Amino acid sequence: RAVDEYRVRTVSGGVISVLSCVLISTLVVSELAAYLAVERRTEFVVDPMREDQLRIYIDIDFPAMSCELLGVDVLEKTGNAQLSVTNHLYKTKLGATSSQGTSESEQTRSKGGGKKAVKAFHLSGARAALPKDYCGSCYGALDEDQCCNTCDAVRRAYEKRGWLLGSADSVEQCVREGVVSFERSTEELVNNPDGCNMRGFVEVAKVAGNFHIAPGQTFEINGVMLHDMSKLHNIHINMTHRIHHFTIGDSYPGKKNPLDGVSKMSRTDGLTGVHEYFLKVVPTSYTRSGWFGRRVEQRHTYQYSVAEYFHEVLPSERGRVLPGVFFVYDLSAIAVVYDDRRSSIFSFIVQLCAIVGGIFTVAGMLDQGIYHGARAVRKIRLGKAD
Repeated sequence: RAVDEYRVRTVSGGVISVLSCVLISTLVVSELAAYLAVERRTEFVVDPMREDQLRIYIDIDFPAMSCELLGVDVLEKTGNAQLSVTNHLYKTKLGATSSQGTSESEQTRSKGGGKKAVKAFHLSGARAALPKDYCGSCYGALDEDQCCNTCDAVRRAYEKRGWLLGSADSVEQCVREGVVSFERSTEELVNNPDGCNMRGFVEVAKVAGNFHIAPGQTFEINGVMLHDMSKLHNIHINMTHRIHHFTIGDSYPGKKNPLDGVSKMSRTDGLTGVHEYFLKVVPTSYTRSGWFGRRVEQRHTYQYSVAEYFHEVLPSERGRVLPGVFFVYDLSAIAVVYDDRRSSIFSFIVQLCAIVGGIFTVAGMLDQGIYHGARAVRKIRLGKAD
C-alpha cells in the first residue's frame, strides 16, 4: 500500500519533481561532457629517453640578405661540428629587397613603377629553336618526368632544392642560351639582396651546443674552425629576420613554440649585431589514451623556453665578432610527461547512478518533510478552532 505522501498530489510535490528532473538533466549532461573531455595529467621525472639525436625545425625569412651569403653551422660542447650544413635545409629567394629589408616589388608598386629582375649574364640573347617534343634535363633537381627547357628553369629547380649550381658550362640549356655565369659580386649581393627563406630541419646531438645562421663561410684547419668574412669586410650586414616557425622535435596537441612569429629588425645606421636566443630544452613525453584506457599514441619530443639578447657589433669589434643569428641550446635533466586520458566508463556509470539516486532521495525527503509539516500545521489549526 502506497503511503499518503506518494498518493496525494500537492503543489510543493510537483515543484520539487520538476526541479529534480531539471537538476538531474543538468548534472547528467555535465557529467557526460566531463567523461568525453580529455584530462591531461602532468608528471615530472628524470629524463629516461636515450635518443642521441634531436631535430630542430626552422622556417625563417631574411628579407635583407641573399641566400648565397648565408650559411648554417652547428657547434657542440663535445667538440663536434657540422659546417655549412645543407642536408634537409632549403633556401628560397624571397625577391629583390632593399638594404632596409623592404621588398623592392612593394616599393615599386607603391610608386607605380616596374621591377627590374636580376638576370644571369649572357653572351648573346639569341636562342636556338627547340623541337616541339624537347624535354630538357633538370640534372637531378626535379623528377625525371619533369622538364627544364631553359637555363633559368634549371637554376630555379636547383634553388628550390637548396642546391648550388656552380658552373653554367656543364648545363646544356645554359650553353645553348649563351649564359656564362650565375654568380654576382659580393657587393651586388649585399646592396641588391633578393631576400632568403631558409626552412627545413637540422639534426644535432643530444648535448648542449649552438647552431647559427651567419654570412660568410666556415672551414676547419688542423682542428681549428675559422669563419671567412674577408669578402664582407667593411660592409654593413643586415640580419633582419622573421621566424615563422621554430620547433624542436615532433608536435603534439597543445605544444607552444615561443619563437614562432618573432621578428627582429636590424639598425640602419651602419651598425650590425649578433642576435642570440638562449634555449632551455625540456624532454617531453606525450601519451594519448583512447576509449577504455587503451593507449593509442605515444611521442617522445621536446619543448623549450627562450631568452633573447642582442649584442651590437662596434666598428672596433669587426673581424672579431661574427654577426648573425645564434640559437644556443642546453638540455634539462628533468623531463615532462603528459598523459591525455578519459575517465573510465565504469566510473561514469557510477557517477550517473549517484546523481539520479541521490537527487531522488533528497527530493523524496524534502517532499515528505513539507507534506508532514503541512499536515501538522493543519491539525494544530483545526484543534484551535475546536
